[in-house]
Amino acid sequence: MSIIKEKKTVTILAKAVSKCSLQATTYAKCVSSQLDSIHHNACYKEFLDFKLCVQKCVGKSW
Repeated sequence: MSIIKEKKTVTILAKAVSKCSLQATTYAKCVSSQLDSIHHNACYKEFLDFKLCVQKCVGKSW
């Protein structure tokens, strides 16, 4: 992958993540509240909400 394409990809993802700040915050709070006893899929619903938001924002440009 070229440097230009990599920068474009990072820019696209950064914009999508910024548009999903509510979902990102919810996911981060879930993970951070379980740091002492976190396990696989502990915050799966929150992760899926965040992931779906990012995917929706990225759309066809991904």
